[in-house]
Amino acid sequence: MKALSRLLVSSLLVGAVALASSTVSSTAHAQSTRGAGYVQGNVLGFTAFFNTGGGAAYPMELSGGYHINGTHEGFVIGGAQKFIFGGNFGGFIGATVLRMGYDIAIPIKDMELTVAPYGYGGIAYGDADLRAHFGFGVEGRFFPLTEGAGKGFFAVARPLEVGFIPIGGGAGTLIPYTFSLGAGYAF
Repeated sequence: MKALSRLLVSSLLVGAVALASSTVSSTAHAQSTRGAGYVQGNVLGFTAFFNTGGGAAYPMELSGGYHINGTHEGFVIGGAQKFIFGGNFGGFIGATVLRMGYDIAIPIKDMELTVAPYGYGGIAYGDADLRAHFGFGVEGRFFPLTEGAGKGFFAVARPLEVGFIPIGGGAGTLIPYTFSLGAGYAF
C-alpha cells in the first residue's frame, strides 16, 4: 500500500509540473526547431541510495522518445533501459521503463535548451525476482549546433532522478537518487 501511495504522489507531482510548464511554455518561448524523435545515452554519473546505509553505484541508461506535436517540445512518450552497477544492494540492477513527460524548449540565440520533467514506470530486475520500478526526474538538453546535420546533437544533464523499487518480504523500498550526464541526437 505504501508503494501505491508513493506512485500516486509521484504521478501528481509530475502532472503538476507538466500543467504549470505548459502554461509557461505556451507564452514564454518560440517553437523548437529540433526534431520530434530522439535517442540518448547517459554514461557518466552516480547513483546514491537513500536507505541502504550509504554507498554509491555507477548508472548507465539508453533511452529514446517521440514528441507528439512534431517538434522537440511538448508531451513526450518514450522508453529507457537502465543499468546500475555496484553498491550495497548486491551488484547489479537493470530496469526497463516507460517514460512520459513534458519538454519545454527555450531558444538561446540560434541554440536551444530543453528542460524536461518526466515520470517513469516499469520493471526492475537483478536477481530471480521482478519488481516494480517507478519514479520522477528532470533533465536539461542543450543543442549547441545551429545548422546542418549536427543540428540535432545535444548534451544532456540529469541533476535529479528519484526512483522507488519496492522489495518483498517486508524489506521496504529501495530509493535510488541518480545524477548523470550524456549526449544524444534529435531527428
